[in-house]
Amino acid sequence: LKIALWPPPNEYFFYVDNVPPRERKEIEGHAEAIEIAERKKKIPKILRVLEMIRGHPCADDIEDVEAFIVRTRRNNYVACVRIPVSGIPRYSILYSHPNASDLSDHLVGVPNLIDMARFHKCDVYSYDYCGYGISSGYASESNMKADIRAVYDVIFFTCAKRNPDQIVLIGYSIGCFASVDLACSITRPPAGLILQSPPASVLRVLLWERACFKKPFERQSCCADRFCTYDKIAGVRVPILVIHGEDDRTVPLVHGKAVCQKAAAPLWLRASHDNVENCRETWLRIRKFIK
Repeated sequence: LKIALWPPPNEYFFYVDNVPPRERKEIEGHAEAIEIAERKKKIPKILRVLEMIRGHPCADDIEDVEAFIVRTRRNNYVACVRIPVSGIPRYSILYSHPNASDLSDHLVGVPNLIDMARFHKCDVYSYDYCGYGISSGYASESNMKADIRAVYDVIFFTCAKRNPDQIVLIGYSIGCFASVDLACSITRPPAGLILQSPPASVLRVLLWERACFKKPFERQSCCADRFCTYDKIAGVRVPILVIHGEDDRTVPLVHGKAVCQKAAAPLWLRASHDNVENCRETWLRIRKFIK
């Protein structure tokens, strides 16, 4: 799995209240949340960090980002963020990132999750897979499935209490597999599924011409393959938008075409694997899809 999952060095952290674990409890009401937040600001270590953060160009943007931790069914703890939008959100977006980045990259990069929330007028949720950032456990396909399901359950049952038809799943690169697997596994389908530069599977990325007995379009993935978006996409029964750059050399366009054999509404763009999110047409097409 090391060929597919490359967790970067951890460059962020979450702070919790300085209360012993046995004395921690669920926050009850807005007033108690404010009280705890004010108490955190008086902790010396946090004061030093806050002074450093205030001078950063991204400080104003990330100030409204809400951080939280969820526990998965595999007993791992996953770091998550929520970027709320002012006013009534059109939808809640659940974003699954690529294999070589973590939450910090998608909060301060250009464009970023904050831009996504503002542009699409949607609340945006994202998370780090096990082994990424401060999430516990190790990076694996099984953990990834459990990770996204745990975050989805929080959106559905706890944080936003959104109906599935008010949730849009967006996956980028290997995050497409997580999004497709979730869309297949939940009883009530989401509002839509957006796949950016989807790899058909790991072995197809490495050995497209020789994969699946030289018939990558016609056969199911072999038992040794992993992250097989191509096999699962047929089980998705929601509107699907596939975006793939024509100049992608990391995950070539043929992967997007393979996925589109079983999906609808493809959009082809002149872009590479890493800058497809920088394309104006990508943002406009996603906005149109969400509307």
